[in-house]
Amino acid sequence: MKKLMNPLAITLALFLACTNAVAQATNDATHYSVGSLIEPDVTVYDVDGRAVSLVALLKAQAKSMNVVFIFGGGGLGHERTQATGGLWCPDSFEDSHIIRSLKAAYGDGIGIFPIAVPPAHHSRQMGFAADAFLDGDFESDEYKEALVAFVDSTQAAFKSGTIPVQPFYDSRFNLMASDKDIARRGAREPWSGAFRAADETQTYGVPSIWLVGADGRILHEPFRGNDYHGHGDSIKVIYTLSDVVDALERQGKAK
Repeated sequence: MKKLMNPLAITLALFLACTNAVAQATNDATHYSVGSLIEPDVTVYDVDGRAVSLVALLKAQAKSMNVVFIFGGGGLGHERTQATGGLWCPDSFEDSHIIRSLKAAYGDGIGIFPIAVPPAHHSRQMGFAADAFLDGDFESDEYKEALVAFVDSTQAAFKSGTIPVQPFYDSRFNLMASDKDIARRGAREPWSGAFRAADETQTYGVPSIWLVGADGRILHEPFRGNDYHGHGDSIKVIYTLSDVVDALERQGKAK
């Protein structure tokens, strides 16, 4: 492994990565919004690395209401992420309380699907090969080494209770990818970046919370943009647990 950066520098980089307005090109692909149907070939990965259709997962649980939580996952084991539950994204850690509260309140009455996004732009700061998640060589030793650390650290966050249900993985950084990210890879899935808002300016755009029907239809505009760790006026809390619960209840009554 490469020598780790100064811990303070790593912490600052990760806070900025998750919350700042670093300009990136937005995506030309479809941007999901209310009424959109998630394509059946939208792929996530399970803990054993098996590719699974997100829509198939939704249909298998057969819940009329589902919460898809796209979040910055495990910090590849770096010690500086322990203060945020082992997650590389501090805002995702803060929003995880919403997901835990929903699980406690609704139990098995709703489906909950956490999907972990890797620190694709910051793998080097975590002690792994730069761009391991971005270069598209998913057979490389560099990718496989970083992937093991990403999954293991995210699973640790699950086992500790930070994430209340077994997460899935956006192991190839597709769901929230920008055009710039995809161009670096040299290839794209038709649905790459579809969960990234057209006006998203953050590097990653996580966390975001989506309400989705059993058939994969988007039922509500995504809850996104909370910035708990900005400076001064840049701190933004756009939505809270009560906003998500209100939306769930309104959707439930509309059934």
